[in-house]
Amino acid sequence: MTHIRLKLCCSVVAIGLQATASDWQSSFSAGEAGYLQGHLVEAQRSYELAAEEAEAFTPGDARRARSFLALALVLREQADFHKSETLYKRVLSESEAAFGERHPQTVAALNGLALLYCDSRRFSDAETILERALETTKFSFGPRSRQFGFALNNLGTLYVLQQRYGSADSVFEQALEIFRTGANTGVELGDALNNLANVKQNLDKQSEADVLYEAAIGMYRKSLGTRHAKLAVVLDNRATLLMKIGRNSEAETLFRSSMAIFEEAFGPESPRLTKVLTNYAALLRSTDRKAEAKKLEKRVARIEAHHPGTRIAAMTIQATTLSAK
Repeated sequence: MTHIRLKLCCSVVAIGLQATASDWQSSFSAGEAGYLQGHLVEAQRSYELAAEEAEAFTPGDARRARSFLALALVLREQADFHKSETLYKRVLSESEAAFGERHPQTVAALNGLALLYCDSRRFSDAETILERALETTKFSFGPRSRQFGFALNNLGTLYVLQQRYGSADSVFEQALEIFRTGANTGVELGDALNNLANVKQNLDKQSEADVLYEAAIGMYRKSLGTRHAKLAVVLDNRATLLMKIGRNSEAETLFRSSMAIFEEAFGPESPRLTKVLTNYAALLRSTDRKAEAKKLEKRVARIEAHHPGTRIAAMTIQATTLSAK
């Protein structure tokens, strides 16, 4: 059986603050750089240093929350669920005590904890937390707010993991409508289009999925340019769709474009490349180009061997940043 890896864009909330502690800022920035390059082990080390520095800050300080949330994220992506859960719960407790349950920092911790439960297949716990986050966001920001769109997006991701594609379809449709009719960065609209396209593809609504993927590609190109990693994600996703319906030549063009963008953004040995390499190899095998496929598969194995701390999931969760002044 050919396994195709699709990618969803899931929303977590990061709290922005101008840092004054240079040591903390240096460590935190190094963690961000490592994470963006797909080097989770290196990112973890830097975020651990930032978290140690952040212990000196008072509970409620945004730098403290950012450090713990970032470290929880990289631990979660490496399947270290126990440590990650402890950090999310710590931020949640401190944020509720300092600001109350409707503060953006509290919502960030709720969403992170819910996504951890998604990753660890604790779906009942995830749904409980996501419903709480959804209600809190709706009350605090309104049912047409982009923040509510993010919360819907996360709930849709849970439904996808549960293979409840009909429910995911409905939720992602709501999120897309919010981003289409309200204020958004363009990138957020692209994320919503990509997520709904993934679900349509799983529902075997290939024509609808292709229209949505094309719209997402256009939105990313308009908002981010032609060399951004988010564009590479949706190019890879659309290529898997085209491959499924037998448009192999077009699929190969998109796979190669996606690879080129990832290589330019992160380097030829980055773990961020493994999904598109795996999908492209599947296309090559399906067209009886086994030697070429084997080269890509060996490349994937080499990358994963060099980055043993990197967990390659069936879907990539990417953070959408919301700055709270």
